[in-house]
Amino acid sequence: MSKKSQLTYDDIFAQKFEEWKRLIPREAHSVLESMRPSFQAIDEKYAPLYTHASPNSSAKDPSFTTSPLKSAYDIKDKLDAYVVGQHDAKKVISQVSFYHASHVQREIETGSINEDYIKASILLIGPTGSGKTLLVNTLSRILQVPFVKVDATSMTKTGFVGDSIQDAVRELYYITDGDLAKAESGIILVDEVDKLAGGSWDDYVSNSVVTGKGVQQELLRPMENSMIDLFSQTNINSIREMMRGGDMENQKISTRNILFILAGAFEGLEDVILKRLKKERGHSIGFGESVPLTLNDVSLDMVKPEDLIDYGLIPELVGRVTYTVPLERLNAEKLYHILRDAQGSIARQIENNILETTGKKVSFTDEALQTIAEEAAKFQTGGRALTEICYRIMNELLFHLPSLEIDQYTITPEFVKNYLAMTYHLIIQPHVKQALRKFPFVAETIDWDKTALDYINHKLIERKIVSIHKYVGDFLTAWAPIIQRIELEQSRVVITGEVLELHDTHTNEANEQIYEVLKKNKDLSRFTIMLQGSA
Repeated sequence: MSKKSQLTYDDIFAQKFEEWKRLIPREAHSVLESMRPSFQAIDEKYAPLYTHASPNSSAKDPSFTTSPLKSAYDIKDKLDAYVVGQHDAKKVISQVSFYHASHVQREIETGSINEDYIKASILLIGPTGSGKTLLVNTLSRILQVPFVKVDATSMTKTGFVGDSIQDAVRELYYITDGDLAKAESGIILVDEVDKLAGGSWDDYVSNSVVTGKGVQQELLRPMENSMIDLFSQTNINSIREMMRGGDMENQKISTRNILFILAGAFEGLEDVILKRLKKERGHSIGFGESVPLTLNDVSLDMVKPEDLIDYGLIPELVGRVTYTVPLERLNAEKLYHILRDAQGSIARQIENNILETTGKKVSFTDEALQTIAEEAAKFQTGGRALTEICYRIMNELLFHLPSLEIDQYTITPEFVKNYLAMTYHLIIQPHVKQALRKFPFVAETIDWDKTALDYINHKLIERKIVSIHKYVGDFLTAWAPIIQRIELEQSRVVITGEVLELHDTHTNEANEQIYEVLKKNKDLSRFTIMLQGSA
């Protein structure tokens, strides 16, 4: 491992801080040192934003560098390769982004601004794991524009401690290395916007709350058109540029062509829709009976602006949403198609990474992918569960795979259901063989019975054995005298699960029992060692 990769966060900040000191007069060093804790806290606070940002404008994604986009169909075709299902959402996003990108391109080519242009904005509504972030992130890669995601739950009104929508706009500038034109055509995803549906009506009218409705109001102007100062006293990137001599105080970024996409799970929105439908029906049915409406009669496709307002979004924010797009919950069938068909599927990533790093071929059967999808559907967390399950069942195998004498292995439904037992089955026999090499006095006179290997397997699953080498070594060391005595009788010792279980009790009574069991299990044919498989 290189020295650079071993640096901690504190090491990196220390290097940056020393660089800042070199950029200012020596007499100002003491002032800068006094501000060091604040700078480090701010720097650490904004570091996670870079994990959500798209690559710099100069770093093109090779998987998307194709011919120019000619229509919304082109965008949807590319989205289809990475996002399974959600066709209605992909159609809306493709249409909005294509016409917006075309408008931006015309303004760049003509050098004139169309003052009559009204920018569309999108609200994605769907359960966790339905692909909201994946859709928007993939869109930014298709359009080759910068992308910043900000969680509404971390946002506050400008002037309060916390993130703000203005900080997210500034990040577009910094992740493009100061390419203002590129930044002004980027995409900002405000996730978990449903969590802002809080606060009282008095708070909304007075604009006094730090979060909730007050933050909703902060979103209004940037979503349409506003000029935001690039310099902020709480933004570490702004401070860095100022210390480098940049004239940040006079620079602004326009949000006129920045595409804003809001997203949220909106749990309980169906109840709001149902309440409205019951009210509408009550006003229209007149005389006669009607079958009562239930939640089973409601879907997010029925959402109207008044439902979002009743849920807790302020009318001005709802009025700025051009398209409200529901996303469907991913069932087992769709999760299976994600694993099998989607580019970037976690199953395909694991297969490719193993082949590239070890040269060994590990493949998932279709039946295994179906089993994973069915298990993931139980979690009700959509695509996120696929990653968790795949890494959980593969973790132990990935750890041992480089040392195993196998060139290929197939992940089956049985492996998915019993991944630890089947992984340990692969590693126990070679580890026992290796441990036996250290005990030549018994190497030709010991058989490890199937029950013994199964016993070790169970011990591994129960985390009562850490090292197979140590466990086998400790056993052979403890019972070497008895084994050697039986060897002198020209018999081969068979180690069974019963023997190991007695050994693990560590009692004096067990000593004689083990000796008797070993004598009973001796094989007078005296062949060389045979490690019987547990299959």
